Amino acid sequence: MKLSTIKKWMLCFFCCMNKMPKKIIIVFPGFGILPKEYDEILPKNIHKVHLDIWTDDELKNIVSLIEDNKLGPPGTSSYNEWFDRIVSDCKEKILSEMRRYGYKLPRIIYFSHSLGSEVAEKLSDYADGIITYGGIVKRSHIKTKNLLGTEDKLASRYYKSWPKDARPIIDLNHFSCVSEVSKNRSLTWRKKLGIPAITEKQHTDDKRYIIRREIEWFVAEFL
Repeated sequence: MKLSTIKKWMLCFFCCMNKMPKKIIIVFPGFGILPKEYDEILPKNIHKVHLDIWTDDELKNIVSLIEDNKLGPPGTSSYNEWFDRIVSDCKEKILSEMRRYGYKLPRIIYFSHSLGSEVAEKLSDYADGIITYGGIVKRSHIKTKNLLGTEDKLASRYYKSWPKDARPIIDLNHFSCVSEVSKNRSLTWRKKLGIPAITEKQHTDDKRYIIRREIEWFVAEFL
């Protein structure tokens, strides 16, 4: 027996509803790092939205702005203008994703690293929770968990003492959440922009599983 058009539509609708994810992880990458390079530390069975902020075109744009004296250091009006544009682009991508689900949204969880945490904090109104690594988001109206490696020489230089909102991850450094390839891409970006190099304690093994475990525990709290 052939199904009527209405029955086919209803069957398709309910199948799509069943496939709707209960949780979404939105990835805010650290400076110069590609978002998919964090997949090794994120839960495998959860839908992810990768915010591709630091493209090669963006690097060219930053270099061009600096050469034309149109982009100053953090705190300047030109930097704020550039940063606001980054935030605006990410906001549009998030809203575009949310429109896919209509009025019944999944739980939205941000994962952010380093400078990506500053972007995530600006857009916290769209999240149910934020977990960070190497970047501190101030605790607000949503569930927040900040992870900071005790050997992080980049983020820790902004604090005179251990930040009260950060959970220490023993012996890990600023780039412990990504591979050496990802780390080197970020360092290359920093070098091209004349940002001083940092020296951190090197690992004898890959300790990303420690960060993955913390993220899995955090994500599991959202039913």
